[in-house]
Amino acid sequence: MPFIEVIEIGPDTVGGWLGDIDSHLPARHPFRDKDKVTWAHEATRGVNHRIRSENPEPNGYYLLRDLGFTLPASGVRLSDLARAVPTTKRGPYYNTYLEHDGRGDAFCVLDELHCFIHGALVGRQLDLIERYRGSFAMAEELYYYATVLKTLVGSEFEGLEELLTRASHSIDLLRPRMNYETKLEHGEENGHPYSI
Repeated sequence: MPFIEVIEIGPDTVGGWLGDIDSHLPARHPFRDKDKVTWAHEATRGVNHRIRSENPEPNGYYLLRDLGFTLPASGVRLSDLARAVPTTKRGPYYNTYLEHDGRGDAFCVLDELHCFIHGALVGRQLDLIERYRGSFAMAEELYYYATVLKTLVGSEFEGLEELLTRASHSIDLLRPRMNYETKLEHGEENGHPYSI
């Protein structure tokens, strides 16, 4: 099964979702930023890198509360994914995330997706409304690209469907128009963004 436990290695000095992410990196990691949404995004990237370096699979993602997920290489290049996205569905971040370097493994979209979900969670938790909305918009667009990627790879990758379902659940909880009042406090079982 591609779900793995990710052990905390540093102290939780900031609390909440940011503290959850931060505690999975060494105490003096380079991802701290005065903008806590950026901090969450970049620290998630750091934890994802840690998961990749500690596991045999080349793709790894942190899903909060000590839960990680690994995948082998997709066999699909970013350029293949970029071509598969209908022109009418290409959002404002299409060029940045799909066309900048078409040679890489398309599963890197999942890395960015989780970085933006985590940034939005932290932004919302800390009432950084504009920063939250920006991260949310990017997460929503990248989620669409991830669903296109799922059609390209089919059912070959164990757990990918569940990973995307969990990401979809997170996005639904974060959706500004409908669920802004939904509690997303760290530690509340019904508020965990990746629960399904």
